[in-house]
Amino acid sequence: MSPMDVSALAPFVAQRTRARHQPLLGGLLVKEGLINQAQLERVLALQQEMEPRPLLGQLLLDQKLVTAYELNAALSKYNREHLLGDVLVETKLITTAQLETALATQRKTDGPLGEILIQLGFITERQLKRALGIQLRIACVDLDHRPIDPALTSLISESYARHHQVMPIARTDDRIVLAMADPTDVDRITELRSCTGCGIDVVTTTADDLERALSRAYGARSGPAPPAPARLEESGPATDPPMHRMAPTRAPAAEGSGAAAKLVPPRPGREPATPGAALAAVRARMEPIRQLARHWGRWADSVEGLLGERLERRGEVARLAVELEESRAAHERTKLSLEAKDQALSRLEAAHAALAQEHEALRAAVAELRERQDALLRDRGYAIDHLEAALQRLRS
Repeated sequence: MSPMDVSALAPFVAQRTRARHQPLLGGLLVKEGLINQAQLERVLALQQEMEPRPLLGQLLLDQKLVTAYELNAALSKYNREHLLGDVLVETKLITTAQLETALATQRKTDGPLGEILIQLGFITERQLKRALGIQLRIACVDLDHRPIDPALTSLISESYARHHQVMPIARTDDRIVLAMADPTDVDRITELRSCTGCGIDVVTTTADDLERALSRAYGARSGPAPPAPARLEESGPATDPPMHRMAPTRAPAAEGSGAAAKLVPPRPGREPATPGAALAAVRARMEPIRQLARHWGRWADSVEGLLGERLERRGEVARLAVELEESRAAHERTKLSLEAKDQALSRLEAAHAALAQEHEALRAAVAELRERQDALLRDRGYAIDHLEAALQRLRS
C-alpha cells in the first residue's frame, strides 16, 4: 500500500475509533436471538484465523448459523446498508453540505453519485475507489507499484479486459484476485467465475491505474499493447464481448453471454514452469495482497463502527426530537394554564380593589356615626345638667 493510501484514513481512524468487544453486526444478531454469544465468539475466532479474512455475515452463512433471509432481515431492520455518501462524510472526504449538493444534482440528472462528486470537484477518483472499498469491504490497490504476472493474461482476452475494465492480478489454487474499475459489476464477476471455473476475489483500482496495468501486462505478453478496440467482435452482442481462456479445448460460452469462448494457444518455445516454483511465486505475489486485505479489513471495521455510531446518534437525535416535541406540548399546556390563572388573579385583584373601596366607605361611615354619637352624648350631658339645675331651682 502506498503512503498516500495509508495517510488518507489513518488520522481519522486513530481519532475516532473506539474499542469494541464484537463487531456491530454480531451484536445485532445476538440481540435479535439469531445466534448466541458463544456462537458469535467461535465464529469471530474462526474469522481471525482465515486469510484473507471473510465477512462475518458470509462466515455465519457458511457455518449455517443463520439463513440468508434472517441475515437480510436483520440488516434491513437496523438499516445496516451503509450508503456511499455516509462513508465519504464519515471519512471526512466531503462535508454534509457537499453531499446534499451532490444528491440534489443526482435527483436532476439521475447519474451515479460517485461520478457526480468527481464532476463537482469534491473528490478524486482514487478517493472514490477508497470509499467504495470501505463500503464493499474490499481492497483498493495501486497497480502502478504492483508486479503483474503476465501468465494471468491467458485467462482473459485483452479486448474483453479493456472493454469491461477488469484484470486478473494474482492467482492461488482455485481463486483469482480480479482488479475492477467498477467493483459493483456483479454480472462480470458471475461471468468470469463461470468461464474460468475459479473463485473471484475482487479488488478495486482507478481506471487510469488499470489502463496502465493492462498495457504493461498485455504488452509484456505480446509486445507493444494494441489500441483498445473501438467495438467488440461481431460474433457476440455489444454488451458482452468474447472472452479467452487458457485451456486445451474449446470452453463453453458463458451463460447468458451470447458469445463463444475463444482459445488462446500457448506461446511457442516457452518452457513449462515447475509447479512448485510457480506456486511459490504466486504465493509470494499474494502476500502483499493479503496484507492489503487485512489493512482494509481493519479500516472497514473502524468505519463500520463509526457508521454504526452515526446511526446510533441519529436514533438519539430522533428520540431527543420526540422528547422536545413532548416538552413543547407540555410547555404550551403550562402556558395556557398560567394564562388562565393570570386571568383569575386579575379578576381577584379587581374584586379585592372593590372590597377595599367598600371597606374605606364603611370606615368613613363608622367615623361619621362615632362623631354623631359623641355629639349626642354631649347634648345628653348638657340636657341632664340643665334638668338638674332646674330641679334644684324648683326645690329651693
